[in-house]
Amino acid sequence: MANNFGSRDIRKSGKFALTSAMLSFSSIATMAYRWRRFCDFLEQEIGYASLHEIDRSMVQRYGVHLYEQCQSGAMSPATAQNYLSAVNRVMEIIRGDRYCYVSAVHEALIPRRHSIAEANKAISDSEHENALQELPQPIAAMICLQRELGLRFEESAKLHAILALRQAQSDAEIEVVDGTKGGLDRIVPITNERQMQALRDAAQVQRGRSMIPAEMSYRQFREFAYIEARRAGIRFHGERHWYAQRRYREIVGADCPVVSGVSRGNAHIAYLSDKLGVSVDEASKRDRRAREKVSRELGHSRFSITNNYLG
Repeated sequence: MANNFGSRDIRKSGKFALTSAMLSFSSIATMAYRWRRFCDFLEQEIGYASLHEIDRSMVQRYGVHLYEQCQSGAMSPATAQNYLSAVNRVMEIIRGDRYCYVSAVHEALIPRRHSIAEANKAISDSEHENALQELPQPIAAMICLQRELGLRFEESAKLHAILALRQAQSDAEIEVVDGTKGGLDRIVPITNERQMQALRDAAQVQRGRSMIPAEMSYRQFREFAYIEARRAGIRFHGERHWYAQRRYREIVGADCPVVSGVSRGNAHIAYLSDKLGVSVDEASKRDRRAREKVSRELGHSRFSITNNYLG
């Protein structure tokens, strides 16, 4: 059974626990910061009353959250593993056992510590079509928005599809405002009819100002949607991977490394040079320009994050 280590505040309790384990001052500061991130998660996503109420299921949910952060490119696998490791350590000190321990790689499915994609994580056409048959209408419409517009889950849930459709029709682009990471708006270009159809389908299904049913909060809807996605056998973020790969091919005129199978940097540039009939230097420039553009359209500030999507 956990004790409160001298405080009713679970943030302070974690730091007291680390101090009691006689770690170095620098380690205490680092681990305490990572523990506070977990406490912030509990406060925002679950709600908590006391240290005694933290159980393994909460740590597991945090692991899922960290996994989603990795998949979205918001956090590196190394950082996610460090954050979960700190929670495991603090809970072990507090409880005196490893009951709450959650494996970062084997249970939370956080990738091992490298950021360049070697396997294609995109949802295939057949997987996507099968999921459309299995999912409730609003969620089916959302995975099409994710696939065709590169939206994150929250962005697709909070999109005012009716207004976005009007903007697409008039401006050949949409502005993504609600649910973005860090509140940073971005523009997504409309370049083909599939995108327009995704917006039309979403607008038809939409009730109110977003894809979220009026009787549900965003949190409730998200939990419902993820349960349905698991039942249908897909992961939402795989649709964004498909978007990134499709846009790279549109911009460059050839496939990205994870699709072409030519995964090493120099080898892929040589592949582009041969495929496009241009110099190696020009192929390198086109690859970089495409990555920068895809990165902006996905809502990332660093083009290097596209390694996770494109290879």
